[in-house]
Amino acid sequence: MTKSLKRQTNYEPLNNKKVLVIGASSFIGTHLVLKLVEHGAIVHATYLSKKPDFCPKVIVEYLDITDLVAVKNRLKHFQPDYVFNLAAYVNGSRSIEMVLPTMKANLGGNLNLLLAATEYPVKRIVLLGSMDEHQELANEISPASPYAASKIASSAYAKMFHSLYQLPIVIAKVFMVYGPNQQDTEKLIPYTITTLLRGERPAFSAGTRMVDWVYISDVVDGLLKLMLVPGLEGKSVSIGTGELVSVRSVISSIFKALHIQEPPNFGIIPERPLETMVAAEVKHTKEQIGWTPSIGIKAGIKKTVKWYQESFQSSPSY
Repeated sequence: MTKSLKRQTNYEPLNNKKVLVIGASSFIGTHLVLKLVEHGAIVHATYLSKKPDFCPKVIVEYLDITDLVAVKNRLKHFQPDYVFNLAAYVNGSRSIEMVLPTMKANLGGNLNLLLAATEYPVKRIVLLGSMDEHQELANEISPASPYAASKIASSAYAKMFHSLYQLPIVIAKVFMVYGPNQQDTEKLIPYTITTLLRGERPAFSAGTRMVDWVYISDVVDGLLKLMLVPGLEGKSVSIGTGELVSVRSVISSIFKALHIQEPPNFGIIPERPLETMVAAEVKHTKEQIGWTPSIGIKAGIKKTVKWYQESFQSSPSY
């Protein structure tokens, strides 16, 4: 077992394998595509809103995953060995206006891919789950948001497709991912850094929430493991650090890295209800795929801040 996992670390099986990455313009998607190309995969990347700027080796095409016919055509014509679905409507708002968009994109889109794959088989489909899915083990499911509900439902359907139709799915329960080139400035870390770089003062909640933060390169390595390690079909695998660090601590680390002397504005924004506070089961993940995170939160924050500083210097309007 150990010997096999060591071979997987080198990603030798990726050479000339055809990999479809749906939602490649996402934060995780852009990093994943670069790593796949680096290891010799033939990558077909799809986007919905903004066309990503990849190297000429990458086939880049528009795809609306809520269009079943379009999804079927993509599988039919590209005939991928592996598929990653990173497409999602990501919004943690508790607003009722989020119910239909998250259901349509996250549940409906996932179902379209699963249905298409029953007609055009692939070796494995890696689906992006959520840390909120720990609640499915509770006596009463109480998702924290419409987004969380859509992810829990998507994973339930995926496992049904595996059980009933032998679809080779694996679910990656990714925890709070962060790192360079995270374009969504509504997310805590890029919001804090870019606001401070503009010379403004960001506003925060009390910052008491405890979160399992996982660096982007670790997430990508974990996803590649999920693609290649045998015997994972039908399973959910946690991709996190197993450690909980408070929002307040992360913000303070960013202030320190940017040499900001004044204290953060904590307590300005109200806390959101039903926030998830759970750590990844890293021991189980190591047993399943031989993966453990390599970058801790302090080193990760330093790397992330440095990237944004360099990007801001070259493009102050970032």
